Amino acid sequence: MTSHQLSHFQTLLLQTLQQTPSFSMPDAVYCGVKHTNLVIVLDYLTATQLNTAFCTEVLKRSLLNPSIQQHPYLSTHRFSGKICCYFRKTGEKKPFAQFTIKPSTKTDLPQTIPSPSSPSRANHSPKETSPPPQTIDNEHRSKPTFKAKWVSFKSWTKWQQWGTSIGAALFLGTVGMGVYALTRPCVLGTCQLLTDAQSIHSPTHSTLGPTTSFAEATQTHRTLLDLSYQLRTVPFWSPYYDEVRSLLTTYDQHTTTIAQLLDVQSHAQVAAAASQAPPHPLIIWLEIEQQWQQAIQKLEPMATDPMVAPLVEAKLTEYNGNLLAIQYRIEQESTARTVIESVRQAIDAAEARSSVAQSLDTWQQIQSTWQTALDQLANIPPDTMAHAEATHLMTIYRPQWTKVRDRLQSETLSQQLYTDANHSAKQAIQSEADNQWTAAVAHWQEALDYVQKIPRNTMFSDQVPPLMVSYSTALDQAKQQENIVVAFQQVERQLDQKCQQISMICQSVELDTTPDGTVQVWLSSRYGGAVEAAMGSSGAKQLSYLSRDMAGDVDQLLTAIATVGKTTQVPIELYRADGIHIGRYEPEARGYIQSHLTLSENPVTLLSSDETR
Repeated sequence: MTSHQLSHFQTLLLQTLQQTPSFSMPDAVYCGVKHTNLVIVLDYLTATQLNTAFCTEVLKRSLLNPSIQQHPYLSTHRFSGKICCYFRKTGEKKPFAQFTIKPSTKTDLPQTIPSPSSPSRANHSPKETSPPPQTIDNEHRSKPTFKAKWVSFKSWTKWQQWGTSIGAALFLGTVGMGVYALTRPCVLGTCQLLTDAQSIHSPTHSTLGPTTSFAEATQTHRTLLDLSYQLRTVPFWSPYYDEVRSLLTTYDQHTTTIAQLLDVQSHAQVAAAASQAPPHPLIIWLEIEQQWQQAIQKLEPMATDPMVAPLVEAKLTEYNGNLLAIQYRIEQESTARTVIESVRQAIDAAEARSSVAQSLDTWQQIQSTWQTALDQLANIPPDTMAHAEATHLMTIYRPQWTKVRDRLQSETLSQQLYTDANHSAKQAIQSEADNQWTAAVAHWQEALDYVQKIPRNTMFSDQVPPLMVSYSTALDQAKQQENIVVAFQQVERQLDQKCQQISMICQSVELDTTPDGTVQVWLSSRYGGAVEAAMGSSGAKQLSYLSRDMAGDVDQLLTAIATVGKTTQVPIELYRADGIHIGRYEPEARGYIQSHLTLSENPVTLLSSDETR
């Protein structure tokens, strides 16, 4: 068996089918041998209106035509299998209908072909199942023929050898075939069919030039199918056969590419329609993304075909743009869903922390978590499925966020007041250390005011009662000490005036403002001994050795000290210039006490205020 015989067999089969009125001619017919089975495939560019039952009956009858049965392709090869016939949509591997013919000693086919009950391409879709076998008429069983049987596509059928001898018929058939062979196209003389096809296929021809739209692609596909059909009528014994086959190979490649291109476009239209009227669930966007990816993968190999390259490049640009838009939608939906989940988790954690928060930093973090969550929900795009859920969550979260914000403000104020109170208390303590009792009183009063302003039910509200007690006590003590200092300062001023009035008797008057402090009078070296002698048990008798002026100065000083001490009730210490403590005036004793005596032991009253002149 040769490829020439196979090509001629295909052409003869097409011509036989064309003789039947209303038969839907296929766009291409392919014949081949699989093991010992003859396989016939009828390709249709579109099969939406194909009457499968009618076309099947016509094909069965055509295979029983004597010119088909006596063709060298069949007579020179002894088939032991079956004839498998398939109806298929161009560009697809799986057929939408099929049947098998095997040798039989009885005929099951009627002698006439029934008329189609509907138009030649009606009521059929690629997914419909094949029709059941035709009803067998018992009166047509005169001679061996073929019996039709429906089988699945995966069972490649076999055509069994016709068992009867065709001896005499072969001789007559050979003569007839000789006449037939000489009358076929392009056998004798020039091949106008080839010349016309080559002219039409030239790059400058408007019909078969590069396509830029699907309308042009559809027209080009039909033109190629027509040309292929005409060229397939050239028999293998024609001297132009090789050129015809070469051109047919090119046509078949273009036809297949364009058919695939049209099929890709139909799937792309489905993807484009599915993406309309968003938002859609994430799973829908993922399915649409896969459809665009598949369309692009199918288109990319077609870019090398010059006949469809311009259209393919334009569509690749368009489809990649659509894919990017869908991927953006997917990212948008995925991000929105992730935001929703993260917000829920963050809010749950924030609510848990609120019940145990013990510091301002914690409340700040809680408030920040709430604010961030609300901002994220507000930023979810309105054209996503998650937007409705985000809006619902915001209506729930906003009142809770308000409570957290108010609590943070209270806690901030509480901590600030507590900090200010502590700061004022520290300043009061420092002022006390510096004997600045008036400033200490002011700072203690500030601290007390700050503590009283601390809001209730805050972290520092429990500190208010003990601080109030502590600061109030400190304030009272500071006020008492302030009074003492004021009194001491009064004594200091009065004694300083006296010392200035009594020339050269006092070196200085100093104030000891410690809690147990006194006023210190430092005597000059000239009068130190005289004053110490005057404070002795002899009293004024020891002043007899002094001049009248010095004795008067000493007496005047001691009288002034006693008067000031009694008036202010402040002890007044007396020191010699060399730092020796010689005694003090004690208001409670109403007199002077020498340094080597104590009030409880032997108080000595010398020159008391009652005895002075």
